[in-house]
Amino acid sequence: MSRPVSNFHTTTLARPVPGAIGTDATVYLAVLGFQGLAPSSRYEYHRELTRLAAMFPDVGVGEISRPMVDRYLVQRAMIEQQLSVSSRRKIMACLSGFFAWAASSGLCPHGNPVAGIIRPPLTD
Repeated sequence: MSRPVSNFHTTTLARPVPGAIGTDATVYLAVLGFQGLAPSSRYEYHRELTRLAAMFPDVGVGEISRPMVDRYLVQRAMIEQQLSVSSRRKIMACLSGFFAWAASSGLCPHGNPVAGIIRPPLTD
């Protein structure tokens, strides 16, 4: 028996990701849904992509660079809040998945800007 889908997740996922990455992010989130990823997990991706779009509203997927990703990660996980290692790893997983998809889809002409970023170790 499957669990009912949270109204919160459904409502949030119905909102488009803003900014110049919005259209591509929406396609990626739909791909994740097609692949069977649970709404609660897709929500995590939606949240991170929405926050990334808010930080760089006029920057398209292909224009996002490694320094921009680094700036986002530091702002999100160290300046706004001191996030736990597991939260930082989750953020990295969301960005890694999105940009790996974008690069393999030809949307990142300069390659995956998250490639090579080392996730924090599991111990604090």
